[in-house]
Amino acid sequence: MAAGVIAHSGRLINNLTSPHPYTKESKMKSTKPSIVFCHGIWADGSCFSKVMPALQAEGHQCIAAQYSLNTTADDVATVKRTLGRVSSPAILVGHSYGGSVITGAGTDDRVVGLIYIAAFCTGRR
Repeated sequence: MAAGVIAHSGRLINNLTSPHPYTKESKMKSTKPSIVFCHGIWADGSCFSKVMPALQAEGHQCIAAQYSLNTTADDVATVKRTLGRVSSPAILVGHSYGGSVITGAGTDDRVVGLIYIAAFCTGRR
């Protein structure tokens, strides 16, 4: 499968794939990133349930972070812990408030990209 931006037509663009299967030794060398979804304030991780199967069918490991919404710092820490559950470098996808969360978590070395979907983006990173 590919990771990237899904165009309005439903066609996936910015194809990022790897012909190499995942092995522990190639964990950080894989060109096919895992995808960690970060929800907004009025949702939870299940809001990504319709897009994740298509990405998983293409070979991406996908997970939705489920955070408490107590503080942004707590939510960033939860996303960083979630990064420990994926098997390759990750792209963080944030919707709405999730944009603030991925901005903070994006400093982690395991993160290779950030995607903002109608999201807040703070000026600090």
